[in-house]
Amino acid sequence: MNLYEIDKQLRILEEYQCNPETGEVLTEQEFYELYDGIEMALNEKIENTMLLSKNQRSDSKAIKDEIKKLEERAKAKDNLADRLDNRVDYYIKHNYTNEDGVLDEVGLNDYKMETPRLKLSYRKSTSVNILDQTKVPKQFIKVEKKESVMKAEIKKYLQGLTKKVKWAEIATNYNMQVK
Repeated sequence: MNLYEIDKQLRILEEYQCNPETGEVLTEQEFYELYDGIEMALNEKIENTMLLSKNQRSDSKAIKDEIKKLEERAKAKDNLADRLDNRVDYYIKHNYTNEDGVLDEVGLNDYKMETPRLKLSYRKSTSVNILDQTKVPKQFIKVEKKESVMKAEIKKYLQGLTKKVKWAEIATNYNMQVK
């Protein structure tokens, strides 16, 4: 969906930044050469370019929104699959549990079900459950340390100085805004 009508000369750039004659993806330099070769009044070219940019951002947002919806649907499907798996696991294990609640591990390990569309069995494995993390010896604790520069704090610090430092500076940028 396009929010704005864009001059057809600029539309050729929209198709995945491809060469309109060969269909090959353009390098950045080739893209700029093709763009620079489009002849129209400067203000008209700027307006059309920025409207095309707004269209691209709008399309990008719509795609990202759709991805988010699809990820949510996929998560719901995974959750349902997990619930179904857990319930079947409960039923099978229940059949191998005696009235005292003790699981017949040998019988369960031998359980096998096979149909033309499904093969189900159990295998024994081990895992570690941490009962109290505060009592785990330090040799088994992995400490992840991530450093990051606090640019906002540095900016405040630099603004309060009367002389320059060698390790940082405040840069002035001119950022284009499109509304």
